[in-house]
Amino acid sequence: MFFNFRKKKSLDNLYILALNAIFDGQDQKALKLLRKIVTDNTDHIYAYIQIGNILRTQGNYLGAIKIHQSLTVRPNLDSSMLKEIHRALALDFMEVKDFKKAEAEANLVLKFDKKNLWANKFLLNIYEKNENWIDAIKICKIIDKLSNGAMDYKIKISKYMTYEGKKQLEGNFLNEATKFFEKSKKVDPVNRLSDLFLGNYFYNQMDKSKAIEHWMEYANSNDPDKHLVYKPLINAFFETNRFDEVEGFFKKIIDINPEDLHANLKLINFYEQKGNFDEALLIIKEYLKKNKNSTLANLIYLKLKVIKSGNLELNKDLEKIIENELEK
Repeated sequence: MFFNFRKKKSLDNLYILALNAIFDGQDQKALKLLRKIVTDNTDHIYAYIQIGNILRTQGNYLGAIKIHQSLTVRPNLDSSMLKEIHRALALDFMEVKDFKKAEAEANLVLKFDKKNLWANKFLLNIYEKNENWIDAIKICKIIDKLSNGAMDYKIKISKYMTYEGKKQLEGNFLNEATKFFEKSKKVDPVNRLSDLFLGNYFYNQMDKSKAIEHWMEYANSNDPDKHLVYKPLINAFFETNRFDEVEGFFKKIIDINPEDLHANLKLINFYEQKGNFDEALLIIKEYLKKNKNSTLANLIYLKLKVIKSGNLELNKDLEKIIENELEK
């Protein structure tokens, strides 16, 4: 009995050394220690789990799965051990992109620990990859409660509702889509992505007036990608004989956010097309007062000066450079 106690203590020490080696990135050293442990004690479940985990990190996913699955049939495993085994298997299957099995393993973790934050976040990741927005909404609400407000998942919930609405639109289910969009705005009033999707939908349905209405709402939001709607919005203004509204619309955006270079550029282009280069120059000069080191703004200023001078060849070269800068 004294011998067994000493042997257990020795194996426990080896396991601690193995964990330290894993922490230090010394996987081969850790594997050597762990294999010694399981040779001396075939019931050391946690050592087997770690061996499988190391194989996974080394890219031997099938080897990891084989080890971890072999542990599930061991008798007399407590819930803590089973939870760790299924957690490891969930990660294994995720690596081989078998999302169905990964989801099943994460749900088994929740079977032993309903409030397991890791398992819920893991499932959320799978639902995002599969664009399963309904389940993503449900699990996100659970995570929000488990986090006790430490992390604001309401923004994510609103986003998933918007994406589900987009999916409904793609199936031509406007009423269902609208319900999801309305819910998303109630959860997060700042989220205006729904207006982008509705604008796209109505434009494709040839209802350009409604498309403009929704795109204008999106363009007035705080979304960092809102500038992507500026060009289709201008085209829609043209197509509905509302070109004169372009000037007022972009002036309003610039008044709210003078730093919006994309809005400034669209207004400059508007004045260029009308031949009003002096007005265009005034806008870029005003922008450069606070952004004198902006390469793109300086190129636009130079381009306008070149146009006024009548050097059309140089203007073409500058337009190519400006296009390249905008694509960055």
